[in-house]
Amino acid sequence: MFNDPGAYAPEGNEAEELIRKRNRTEGHVIACDGTYATVVADVHKDNGASDDYWTVGQMISIRVGDVRIVGMLAETDTQTKNWEVDGTNRLQMEVALIGEVVEVDGKPRFSGGISAYPYPGAVAHRVRSVDLQAIFASSDPSAVRIGALSQARELDAMISVNSMVERHYAVED
Repeated sequence: MFNDPGAYAPEGNEAEELIRKRNRTEGHVIACDGTYATVVADVHKDNGASDDYWTVGQMISIRVGDVRIVGMLAETDTQTKNWEVDGTNRLQMEVALIGEVVEVDGKPRFSGGISAYPYPGAVAHRVRSVDLQAIFASSDPSAVRIGALSQARELDAMISVNSMVERHYAVED
């Protein structure tokens, strides 16, 4: 992680704290049926993540070898059916699998298919902004901006009006 001998590298308690904070925002797959993956994650009062980190509608990434499986949180629940305000809570989430991101010539590319499914223990976390950019990339030059992605406000939400109208309405020239 820190290969530059001249670079600052945290040690001791500081390094342990960084690892602990990072791990608080990771989950792990405990089951997968090919359509959904079940992910568990421990959340703490002081985890440093946003309150909406593990909420329905958020897109997450699950690492499987060189592939990043992309899914959308479809359901969240606590395993105990209780919430400890000052303690640790274990969330259990159902993730709808929607595709994968692979690196092609050093750039992320999204595909709607899945070539390698998540296994128990695979690490899950919020999808990276660069992967969201690949997922929502529009190749239509007539696409219009309709806002920003809620999960990455720096990315434009685009829509191809022509494509939408052609697919959903019986329109003739």
